[in-house]
Amino acid sequence: MKRQPVDIPSCSNCGNGNTIFCCLPSEELDKLSVNKDNNFFKKGQVIFYEGNHPHGMYCIYKGKVKISKLGDEGKEQIVRFAGEGELLGYRSSLSNESYKATATAMEDCYICHIPKDKFSDVLNNNSNFSLEIIKLLSNDLKKIRTKPY
Repeated sequence: MKRQPVDIPSCSNCGNGNTIFCCLPSEELDKLSVNKDNNFFKKGQVIFYEGNHPHGMYCIYKGKVKISKLGDEGKEQIVRFAGEGELLGYRSSLSNESYKATATAMEDCYICHIPKDKFSDVLNNNSNFSLEIIKLLSNDLKKIRTKPY
């Protein structure tokens, strides 16, 4: 099966709906676009591995990704699924810690990689974006909370 080429647009013309980047002005989006890498991952290909050190964030342009961890007995445990417009690897990059899970393409995927330093530059220079990241992290905590306060 031959891969159909996909022209991934600049961040300002992405069209993936309500992504975390929607609050950024076009000049900030252009900074991200100039520095991002566009990657193709075949179904089953690993995007990043649990335990590896992050070099940036990933934004899914097209496709679906499975986020999983290895359980105590070496069995894969699916943590969540991610789709178009979702950000991957941001928690590890922000905390400067290794990935806590593995991301695997569930279908052929086109994914943008944004270097950690460029992401941090935008985060440091745009309070609206910083607030959106805080909201994203808060929602993540709400989803994994097991006991009510």
